[in-house]
Amino acid sequence: MTGYPTSGKSRRAIEVQKYLTERLAEENKTMRIHLVNDESLHISKGAYKDAREEKKARGAHLSAVERLLSKDDIVIADGLNYIKGFRYQLYCVARALSTPHCVIHAATPLNLVKEWNGLRGAEGYDEQVLDELVTRYEEPEGRNRWDSPLFTVIYDDEAIPGDKIWDAVVLKKPPPPNLSTVSKPVSATNYVYELDRVTLEVINAVVEGQREFGSGGLPMVMPNATQKVVNPSRNVTLSELRRLRKQFVSINKVRTTLDTSRLPDMFHCADNTHLHKAPTTYSIRITTTTTTTTTMKIIPINVLEDNYSYILIDEKTKEAAVIDPVEPIKILNVISQTGAKLSSVFVTHHHWDHSGGNIELVAKKPGLAVYGADARIPEINYVCKDHEEFKLGSLEITPLHTPCHTKGHVCYYVVDPATNERAVFSGDTLFVAGIGKFFEGDARDMYRILFHIIGNLPDDTWVYCGHEYTKQNLKFAITLEPHNENLMAKWAWCQDKTVTVPSTIGQEKLYNPFLRVNEHALQLIAGKTDPVEVLHTLREMKNSFR
Repeated sequence: MTGYPTSGKSRRAIEVQKYLTERLAEENKTMRIHLVNDESLHISKGAYKDAREEKKARGAHLSAVERLLSKDDIVIADGLNYIKGFRYQLYCVARALSTPHCVIHAATPLNLVKEWNGLRGAEGYDEQVLDELVTRYEEPEGRNRWDSPLFTVIYDDEAIPGDKIWDAVVLKKPPPPNLSTVSKPVSATNYVYELDRVTLEVINAVVEGQREFGSGGLPMVMPNATQKVVNPSRNVTLSELRRLRKQFVSINKVRTTLDTSRLPDMFHCADNTHLHKAPTTYSIRITTTTTTTTTMKIIPINVLEDNYSYILIDEKTKEAAVIDPVEPIKILNVISQTGAKLSSVFVTHHHWDHSGGNIELVAKKPGLAVYGADARIPEINYVCKDHEEFKLGSLEITPLHTPCHTKGHVCYYVVDPATNERAVFSGDTLFVAGIGKFFEGDARDMYRILFHIIGNLPDDTWVYCGHEYTKQNLKFAITLEPHNENLMAKWAWCQDKTVTVPSTIGQEKLYNPFLRVNEHALQLIAGKTDPVEVLHTLREMKNSFR
């Protein structure tokens, strides 16, 4: 079970328990049902006021599930389960025992949650605690394995989807295909025909335009388009145009919401992007999972499902720091093999999948300096000021405040003065070909970060982000700029890669759509010219992209 505090989640848990009990009796099945919640574990609401106590509460829930779950026992985990990393842990418990699982989301508007909590009086959550829990809540997504199958129950639904829950946990029917792997059929029966017809008319017009006016002549009028195609200064071959058309059609033939009247402008814009400039070259520095220079060594570590932690080592002094240590044992094992001494922890933001290992790490390595800019970070003992400078051996570290994904988000900019090599640990602000969600900020905040903070770093700065989202981000970017050669080169490069970090600031400017909101092609797609509005629109499009 998951949902906001006081969202009616526990009431739904009881409904699930009642439904399954009755259905098991009808089917003459002997499975046992266990309801695990704060009440059964004697956890008070006051436990959520303190990060250490909250960690213990989650541990108690996890231990109870591990103790009770078997192939003959159904466990209803009625905790807050508001952190995706914790739901992933529950998923791993079920997977280890080869038992099925599902997630039931009690969806209730925030205003109702606060109203219901107020009606509970002294039995409700403290108002400040409620606000903090709501802020930290990470809504489940059905495309994540640990959140699938996902059943959302709206607050005013009369009943739970009992039959579907039964199919998932008792009959063990597999969930439907992940949405990210399903191509949606086009909604209009003549869509593909229109796509073929329009693109063929455009390439024929380009050929005729160059034949009539020559290379570099007058702009060419396109059939049914509102804008003209700039006549390139070089001769464009028919085979090149056909190749462009094939790429455009293959990318856009599964787009269900595209207005066919926009197709001419979409394709002509792609032509302008590709044809008006000379072919560009794209170089990618091929790295192993460890980047080493004379002084600075950075080791990416895959953690959880798709997170990255990083070990930063000054090779001169063998002093080490870890960035976002969510799995301490794995990190300590790697550090022990390097001969370095861990002295510091740098946390980008408070979300569990980045700071969730702090308590355990500090317990195993007392005396660590834990840096961050958010009081919600467990074990934090040094609050970073914006652009305050630190030293790790001879390395220079500068925290850059980047509030948007969370209010206390920080990116850490590191410079090796011996070689002038630079890196930024961007957490969940900047990804390869993407950006983080605006949980505690808006598009204006992110625009300031991208174009006045991170975007101002030198182009050769290595970017080490918080998640391996590269392929999905690139898929989305390709739907926006299918003829961006740098983007297609990056897509080809990453196909056989499981680790795609680092990129560089300069590379991101070539293919990351959120750093390209001033490009006419993206403004046309967004239907906006203000770059902040374009950024907002692209983020909304990415939120619903599967």
